[in-house]
Amino acid sequence: MSNYDAFIGNKRHEILSVSTMEDGRTRVDVQVTDRVGAKSDWVFIMVKRTFGKYKGCIQAHRIVKSDYPQLADI
Repeated sequence: MSNYDAFIGNKRHEILSVSTMEDGRTRVDVQVTDRVGAKSDWVFIMVKRTFGKYKGCIQAHRIVKSDYPQLADI
């Protein structure tokens, strides 16, 4: 969980942008302010489930820091 420390007890978050990716997924760029005031930028890749128990629900498919080296590949 140490990679996601910014989320634990965070003070605030701000949605910077929302966009639709070529494959239909939704990209949400977010800035998180952690419990000591440090800011970090994150990318949430969201998908809408098309089958099963959660059909129709929107959920996070990936959550990575905005400087993640393989961001273009996810």
